[in-house]
Amino acid sequence: TIDGGKTWEAQLGGDPQSDADEIRIVHFLDERRGWAIQGMKLLHTRDGDGWEEIGSAPYGVQHLVFTSPRVGITAGSPQATHYNPSYMYRTTDGGRTWRQVWTCEAKMMMGGLPRNFTCEIGQIQFPTPDVGYAVAKDRCAGMGCDGPPLIAKTTDGGATWRLMTGPGVLEQDHVTSVYFLDASTGFARLASKKLHMTTDGGATWRGIIASPGEDIQFADPSVGWGIELDRTDLRLSYTVDGGRRWNSREMKLPATIRAYSMPRRDRAYIVGEGGMVYRYRVVAASHPVPQNGVVGPAMPGFESPVDEQIEQLEQVV
Repeated sequence: TIDGGKTWEAQLGGDPQSDADEIRIVHFLDERRGWAIQGMKLLHTRDGDGWEEIGSAPYGVQHLVFTSPRVGITAGSPQATHYNPSYMYRTTDGGRTWRQVWTCEAKMMMGGLPRNFTCEIGQIQFPTPDVGYAVAKDRCAGMGCDGPPLIAKTTDGGATWRLMTGPGVLEQDHVTSVYFLDASTGFARLASKKLHMTTDGGATWRGIIASPGEDIQFADPSVGWGIELDRTDLRLSYTVDGGRRWNSREMKLPATIRAYSMPRRDRAYIVGEGGMVYRYRVVAASHPVPQNGVVGPAMPGFESPVDEQIEQLEQVV
C-alpha cells in the first residue's frame, strides 16, 4: 500500500489457491529495501516493488532483522531435522550467505544445583545498529517447565552475544517478549504477563503495574501498544508516557489477530485470518464510525518544536 492502507496491491503471491510455499516473514529496513522468506528461499527488494531470490535462509527461522542494507541477523538451525532456533546467524552481504556466530547455551545454578541447558532464541530486536536484544528460553519453557528468564544481548552488531538474567524469579519465570526504545531503555514481558522496565540496558529491572499483550510496539518514545495475538477479541493495552503507566481496552474484531504494525502514534494496522485488515487512525470525536469499524483509544497530539516556529511565522504574516 502507498496510500496509508486504503488500497492494497499484491507483490508476492496473491492467489489464495496457489500451492507455492507460504510467505512467512517480511522485514523492511526502510520504505524501499526489504526481505521476505518463502519456504527456504530468501527474497529481496531494493525498490519496494520488484523482488528477487538472493539465497536461502537457515532452517526454523522465526525472526529476521536487518540493521543496514548488508548486515542482518536471524536465528535458526543448521539441520532440516531440527527446527529449534538455537543458533544465531549473521550476514554481511545482504542475506546471500549466512554465518553461524553464536549458540544459545547456558549453565546456571537453579534450586541449588548446577544445570546445563540449550535454549531457543525467540524475538530479536535492534534499537540501534550495534546494540540488540533477543529472547532466550529453555526449550521446554511453556510446556511443563519453568525459568530461567534469559535475554541475549549484543553490542557489536550481532557479531558476538552474551546471556544475561532478565526480570522475575529465576526458577519460575521466563521472558516471552522484549521491546527497547533505545540502547538502554526497554521492557520485558514474562509468561506470567508481568511487565518489567530497564533503563540501564538490562542490568537492573523494576516491575510495572500493567499486563499488556505479548506483542509490544512503540510508535515513538511516548506512545506504545501491547496486543495479545491469536485471538478474536482485541485486548489493547496502551501507554502515552513511555511505558510508565498503561491502560487497556477490549474490542471485538471479526477474525483471529495474527500481527500488527504501529508506524506512527496516529496510524496502525491489524491483520488476521481471512484477509482481515484493520487500520487505526486518529479522527475528530464527531467523526462517524464506519461500517464494521470499532472505536479505539484516543492518542495525544504530536509535540514538535516546529509548532512554535509555525506560531511565530503566523504572527509575522
